[in-house]
Amino acid sequence: MRASSSLVVALSLTLSASVAWGWSEMTHRQLTADAVTSVKWLDQHKSLRVTPFDKMLRDVAGDAKPVGPDAFNFKQAGTRKAKHDKYMASTAGMTDGTVQQFARHLMLSNQTAFKFVKGEQTKPISARQVLKSYSGEPDWGMDKGLDASKHQGLMGGTDATKTSSQGFRHMSFLFGSMGEAPQRAQLMFNLGRKAIEKGHDYWGFRFVAWGMHYLGDLGTPVHTNMLPTSKYIRLKGMLRPRGADGKRHLNKKFVADLVKGSANINANYHFLYENYVDKAYTAKGEQAKQLSQAAKGSGKRPGLFSRLFAPRSVKGVAKRRGWSRLSTLSIARNAVRFFTGKFRKPAAGAADNTVGLVDKAMVAQAVRTSSQPLAGEGQRSYGKRIKARNVMMRRTTRQFAKNGVAMRQAIKILGKQLGRTRRR
Repeated sequence: MRASSSLVVALSLTLSASVAWGWSEMTHRQLTADAVTSVKWLDQHKSLRVTPFDKMLRDVAGDAKPVGPDAFNFKQAGTRKAKHDKYMASTAGMTDGTVQQFARHLMLSNQTAFKFVKGEQTKPISARQVLKSYSGEPDWGMDKGLDASKHQGLMGGTDATKTSSQGFRHMSFLFGSMGEAPQRAQLMFNLGRKAIEKGHDYWGFRFVAWGMHYLGDLGTPVHTNMLPTSKYIRLKGMLRPRGADGKRHLNKKFVADLVKGSANINANYHFLYENYVDKAYTAKGEQAKQLSQAAKGSGKRPGLFSRLFAPRSVKGVAKRRGWSRLSTLSIARNAVRFFTGKFRKPAAGAADNTVGLVDKAMVAQAVRTSSQPLAGEGQRSYGKRIKARNVMMRRTTRQFAKNGVAMRQAIKILGKQLGRTRRR
């Protein structure tokens, strides 16, 4: 029983090294812009102006008093029933008291700071541009370094880099029972709606952009599936080489090696895949057009069944629109075939015989050369790799379409709540 429990924990922890990256900011921005292209009611908000932050918070809170941690009447912003302080690493680094109170209430990191696109504080800006510009903002530090959940150890741990809680905030496993991405998406849409209703459209759409980020992250395979494929598990090293007695004995470090090796394999292909898709989506080319069109959708009205059973809340949209197990399995397996098994093997000269974790430079180099024949690679082998790439990207294109649907559903729900759309 003890061994099997250790194995379960080990397999769960294979995600621990894979949460440092997600879609790039450029992909988040482009995905958001593409997804809402056909949402007409956004065109009613073409000239937004930045209003004073503290006034917006007072108006949203419903009184003219300084904003306290319970002013928004969100009884439970996260999933833990604990005091707000438990979600904060510290607020000592914040000099603006208003931002500090806001961050404490929404359980944000002390790294939270509001930056602005050059010129937008003096010139009007459209709702579409706000959504695009700030859909990457939750990756700027607001979800790092928090004590958000006892589960965050399975989604990044409590490491010294203070990124552990970001994985928990940006993922959702086991039908939404682990991870906060659906809850955070709903929370930000609620706050955005209240701000817009009070006439602070700029801040309202900025908060909605944060919600769109969490929906976008749920379109990343490893953010919704704990273990995409068995190919990410490293089982080698269970037995040690034969000893003087001629027998092979169990390796006492096997579980530790399993955790480290499997985590690194998971992370390596996670990074390679996301980097490849980022490059394909944000560059000019046929793949970029296909992904963009998929995110935009066909423009056709959903069928009667889809309309009748459509989610009624942003949280419902987020929980329903995770990546399917079949698609994730297909993408994960074909990523290994396309990028080759090189990243499942120990690095040359590795003393502990475990798989090394690639860095960004290695990933960038691998992605640049991935579609070219490798040194000594035969035509047949190269053809199989390209076939795997094509399958991987076809699955990704289908999932971009589903992610676009989810993001449009969320924006349309907001539009109905604000009375901006006609009921049909």
